[in-house]
This record gives sequence, C-alpha cells and structure tokens, in this order.
Amino acid sequence: MSIDRKLEVMKHFIGLDYKTPYMRNGKRFYRPYRNYYSSGEHCDGLNLLLELERDGFATRRSNKEYCFWLTIAGLDWLGKTLNITIYDDHH
Repeated sequence: MSIDRKLEVMKHFIGLDYKTPYMRNGKRFYRPYRNYYSSGEHCDGLNLLLELERDGFATRRSNKEYCFWLTIAGLDWLGKTLNITIYDDHH
C-alpha cells in the first residue's frame, strides 16, 4: 500500500478527512469523534485494512468481522507522520 493511500485510509478511520485539527500554542491537536472503518467481505478496501491489521495499526474483534479500528500504535504513527497530537478517549 502506498504511503498516501495508507494515510488516506487511516485519516478516514478517525474522521480526520472531514474535520481539521485545532491549534494551541503553535501545535496541532485532534480529538477523534470516531475510530472505526467498516468493510464488506468483497470490498476493494479490505486488503488495505488487512494490511494495516498485519502491521499492528488496526484491529478487529474476530477474523469474521469487517469492522476495524486503529490501535494505539496506529494512532501514534498517524499523529507522528502528520505532526499532530491525537487524543483517543476510547483506548
């Protein structure tokens, strides 16, 4: 998966493709209003989600479910890559 596609998908997980980070003291912060990505069994994006899962950036409850969420490692990588502090109240 290209880095641009990985960023696009991971930003969508937490709604960062719809909302923008806020600034405080010259730094960017973001508090996700969601942390999930649903896919169907035959969806084109499923392979991307499975790759994120293999990398440790996403997880799901079981191998039969197609709803993923970013792990703390995924949130940390995304925040570091985008230079944003990401808070997630759900972890």
